[in-house]
Amino acid sequence: MRIETVELDDRNLAHATFRVSAAEIRQVFENGPEFRRNRSGRTADYVAIGVTDGGSRVRINFIYNARARAARPVSA
Repeated sequence: MRIETVELDDRNLAHATFRVSAAEIRQVFENGPEFRRNRSGRTADYVAIGVTDGGSRVRINFIYNARARAARPVSA
């Protein structure tokens, strides 16, 4: 899976950044996280598990757009 863009906007920012900042979400994707399929029936298709630049371990549930190579975080 290749992610070139992390989509954070008014519609998902407040929920996705409840426990971590937008910068930390981007750091996790830039630092080469482990990707897994999310459980069936969930809003997010995938899960990224990785670390921030500060060393915090973060789990991000996200929707993946393969054509745009974009991740849209749902929660973290």
